[in-house]
Amino acid sequence: MKYKLKPRIVDVIDATQWDGTFAGVQAIQTALHDLRTTALTVSADDTVSIWQIQGQGAGVRIVHAGDWIITDARGEHYLYDPDNFADTYEPA
Repeated sequence: MKYKLKPRIVDVIDATQWDGTFAGVQAIQTALHDLRTTALTVSADDTVSIWQIQGQGAGVRIVHAGDWIITDARGEHYLYDPDNFADTYEPA
């Protein structure tokens, strides 16, 4: 017999894309007050060179400009690069 994958039923998630700026980091940290930043390096001109967060299951993750931080129905945060996000999610 042949089988195929069933369509996945995915809970609706909240997602925020980081624009690469320090103001963007601050906005995300304000919106996601329980998101844990493990490292943040900001230069004198407010350029972010390193931003690391504690991800679910994957440990510490480096956030790159354009990455999406998603919050699932359980309130857990995950990091997706733009390509994987586009392949996985669509507007609800």
